[in-house]
Amino acid sequence: MLFIGIFSCSDVPSKRLQDFQWLIGRWENTVSGNTSVEIWHLKNDSTLQGLGFQLANDDTVFREDLEIRQREDKVFFRTQISLQEITDFELVSDTPDTLIFANVSNDFPTEVRYIRISKDSMVSKIFGTVDEEEREITFPMAKRN
Repeated sequence: MLFIGIFSCSDVPSKRLQDFQWLIGRWENTVSGNTSVEIWHLKNDSTLQGLGFQLANDDTVFREDLEIRQREDKVFFRTQISLQEITDFELVSDTPDTLIFANVSNDFPTEVRYIRISKDSMVSKIFGTVDEEEREITFPMAKRN
């Protein structure tokens, strides 16, 4: 799969979403021939829109649509894997370098974190319980644009 696009937006993001603009861009991580990618752009004044996918030997093996949206005074992270059910996670904590979203009623994950390490480096983490065992999966990523 090849993802090419030009995104433009004249809307000014809400004050709340201005703090999350460090996510905008293309983020990648390649391990053992598998490449994970997240691409974020500003859709409008209240929404960051993203696309996540994983490539194995140039074949797309995973795809999810992503969104961070402000609704009134709350912010939500939304994910939809392939054409499955949409899952929302509410922002429960944020600092200039960390966003923590939670949905305790979701099977896995129940928490999603984005942590900025530097201008060109971040880690996304998912947390939850699988088979009564706490799990954490970490995705270190580098900015590619």
